[in-house]
Amino acid sequence: VKSIVNTSDLAKIIVFDYWLCNTDRTKKNIILQEKSPGNYILNVIDHAEIFGSFSWTAEDLQQLPHTLLKSATHQMMASFIKEEEAFWKEVERVQTIPTQLLEEIFAFIPPDWNLSPDDQLEIINVLNTRRHKILPEVMRKFIKTIYRPLHP
Repeated sequence: VKSIVNTSDLAKIIVFDYWLCNTDRTKKNIILQEKSPGNYILNVIDHAEIFGSFSWTAEDLQQLPHTLLKSATHQMMASFIKEEEAFWKEVERVQTIPTQLLEEIFAFIPPDWNLSPDDQLEIINVLNTRRHKILPEVMRKFIKTIYRPLHP
């Protein structure tokens, strides 16, 4: 891929994946839509492995990694992001989502997902912790270890 048209979305995707600990961002779950010869829109699909697995428990949520995710796809996306400030803008966006909005979103989870009210509360607590404490930490690591070497 020589050119991504929607570069403004790439930092959003990476930050979102780190916030939710999406361990499965590979070339198999992105779609590249050619807009013109050599120019693509990158879309993401398949969020089944957020929180590190498709089958997790509330206890597992406490053990989510605070480290970099192994993703060549994140690295490829980062190569198209021109300013590292784009990451911090998206971290700030995630941090300003009201907890009440998260609670409202979780109220729409279908009953057949078998997510108890206690599980929902635990997820919201983990999301809040990750976005305020862990996300800035891992994004600093990502920028230092992955982004900056791509943009000397």
